[in-house]
Amino acid sequence: MLYIDLDGFKQINDNYSHTIGDKVLTQVAERFRASLRENDSLGRIGGDEFIALITSSDELTLQAVSHRLLHSLEDPFLINDMPLRVSASIGISLYPQHGETSDALVSAADIAMYQAKSSDRMQTCLFDQEMRKKSEYVFQLSTRLREAIQKEEFELHYQLQFDLQSRAPCGLEALIRWRDHSGTLIAPNEFLPIAQTYGLMPELTRWVLDKACQDNARLIEEGVLDVPVAVNISASSFCSYDFVQTVTNLCDAARLPTNRLEIEIIEDVAMHNLELVTEHARALNHAGISLSMDDFGTGYSSLSRLRGLHFHKLKIDRSFVKELSDNTSDQAIVRAILGIAHALDMQVVAEGIETQAQLEWLRDKGCEQGQGFWLAHPLPLGALIEWLQSQPRHTMPCSQAPRKVH
Repeated sequence: MLYIDLDGFKQINDNYSHTIGDKVLTQVAERFRASLRENDSLGRIGGDEFIALITSSDELTLQAVSHRLLHSLEDPFLINDMPLRVSASIGISLYPQHGETSDALVSAADIAMYQAKSSDRMQTCLFDQEMRKKSEYVFQLSTRLREAIQKEEFELHYQLQFDLQSRAPCGLEALIRWRDHSGTLIAPNEFLPIAQTYGLMPELTRWVLDKACQDNARLIEEGVLDVPVAVNISASSFCSYDFVQTVTNLCDAARLPTNRLEIEIIEDVAMHNLELVTEHARALNHAGISLSMDDFGTGYSSLSRLRGLHFHKLKIDRSFVKELSDNTSDQAIVRAILGIAHALDMQVVAEGIETQAQLEWLRDKGCEQGQGFWLAHPLPLGALIEWLQSQPRHTMPCSQAPRKVH
């Protein structure tokens, strides 16, 4: 059994209409049927979910069928002269190994599908029993996460960004932390994928944006620091139809100038709905909100898309900075990124600076800004204010850089 869930379909319904969405579903089903064998069968069990019954229990055969289904979605769907794209995640279960009833097989395939969806670029996944244990833990954590959103158990820590020439702070990045009712700190890489999978990102994103705007407005009003605060936004949130209006409303409510908010997206966001992403990027620019591309060099965006989306900054992923001092390949990649950014009139921020040697190399090659533990650990707002007020001119000798607060 193959459990197939479409990725990004909700955005089509939200941004165009359910009528357009229904037409996409019809074409998806036609492509799926054409990809299956004569003895296989296909059914739709939910809004954007399908089940395919395959007359084989051979893993290689099932993987081959899955890849044909995924391949059938690669070309855009032309609806009312609009090219729309969707992808899919597929979970696989086998009879009788994973269940002897239809309910058991659907449950196993569904669990495998969510495993595929939550893994980086893994679009198919075969069920195993360990996944059920993980699924139960994830479900329990998702329930706690919903409660945490309602009770506002989250907090923001802020990591300073510095001008590498003057050593002055030039920005902040807001980083979410979840400290549950027992005081346990749950890592973002543990709960953010769950929030994405269970549709909780819009609420979480709104909370982060609201809190970051309020906190930065306070820093500016009290004369502590006057720099932009950067907030990382997921693809689903950035592509929601009311995203730009939500952001500008939150700035207005906090009395934060729009040029003191920066939206960060990873480069793969540009691979979703290019038309909508471009529209939102232009609207943000028009509102005075800058846009930066996070983790540049790790995704699949093209240079033409990079140029068309009007980014103000590129952030070099920490994986390229880590071995920068003695890895000639990483040095070549970083030089290329710097060249591309400067040719497109963008500034560059290097992430993950952890040594003086890395800082000096980047500064000497023309990288304007940087962040990382060598410069400053993320701090809660109170500790950040305390450190900033202890610095006469907000300069940053590394020996006095703010350190992690537990």
